[in-house]
Amino acid sequence: MANAGTAFLTAMPLIIGGMVESLQMTVEMAGLMAASHLSGAATGALVCFAFTTKDSFRRLIVTALGIQVFGELWFINSQSEATFALARFLSGVGAGLLCAISYAVVAGMRYKESIFAALLFGQMVFGFIWFSFWTNIVGSLGFKLSLLSIPLIGLPLVPFLRFLPAPTEDSAQSSERHSLPSLAGLLCLLSLLFHYLANSSEWIYLERIGTEAGLSLSEISSSISLSMIFGLAGTILAITVGRTKYRFLPLNFGIIGIILGTSLLLTPLALTSFTFATSIILMSLMFVIPFYQGFLADLPNGSQMSMVGAGTINVGLALGPLLGSQIVAVLDFRFLLHFCNLLYIGALILVYCAFYLQKNPRTGGSR
Repeated sequence: MANAGTAFLTAMPLIIGGMVESLQMTVEMAGLMAASHLSGAATGALVCFAFTTKDSFRRLIVTALGIQVFGELWFINSQSEATFALARFLSGVGAGLLCAISYAVVAGMRYKESIFAALLFGQMVFGFIWFSFWTNIVGSLGFKLSLLSIPLIGLPLVPFLRFLPAPTEDSAQSSERHSLPSLAGLLCLLSLLFHYLANSSEWIYLERIGTEAGLSLSEISSSISLSMIFGLAGTILAITVGRTKYRFLPLNFGIIGIILGTSLLLTPLALTSFTFATSIILMSLMFVIPFYQGFLADLPNGSQMSMVGAGTINVGLALGPLLGSQIVAVLDFRFLLHFCNLLYIGALILVYCAFYLQKNPRTGGSR
């Protein structure tokens, strides 16, 4: 189910390329479509905890899948840019709900970091398969119908939803508590926002960056598919490290790895260097996310913070393409990549402050 919620993000570079090639959109307009979808995802994730007081996770998941399928069907039958954007927003709402519910369920478990990493492992497996067969899927179904296959991957899992736990007291009553997050939690959320602003800004344009470097679509697709294997390695490494009292160290190494990979994209690119750069970025990204989520889940009202974290991620993912499209329209991809690195550095500084305040609560780590 989590994959149905995050699949659009995983396949975003090729989806952006498909909008440009198949629907004859400009690069900037395709970026705005991605921003519309991710704005819906942010909305769904941020309001998710308000509904867990009334419905079980199981009913909410089925509702979210229905919203996502309806959004994709609307997109298939849309003819104007305005209806394209509305359909993408609606599909995003369903995806955001699925993502937030998944995080809330994991937040109540014992080995949070390892389970978050296992969720990402499944996402990477799906992404690898998706990128490997993308050209065949689009060739057989067409671009619009290919997007409908994203929410449909969750339908076979519906019968297994009866094994999901009901909302915990923490998540079910989160909308009634109105407790403010600690300063450490706010700084972690801000770091997460910076991180995903940068990640989504560069991720959606990887296909375009590769194209400008002279790579073919099949080469780019194969390159990103191979980088998915390194993404899998990142999740396996996170599962292996698991719960540690030194969470800042894996976060530190992961963010630095992403900065290194982004910097490599600024060098003259060939197929090998493009593959190497995207592999470093994806491996580092998949390694670092579980430790962000583990930090939030261990805060007071951990399930609520995990849902807000999912919403924060989607806010960053929504604003990133919008910001990136404006930068690309006025300047170029190189300036965009430099800007992303500045955001990653900001995220690193903020998460360091969050960890410091958590260990030294008297300096402002709690309210």
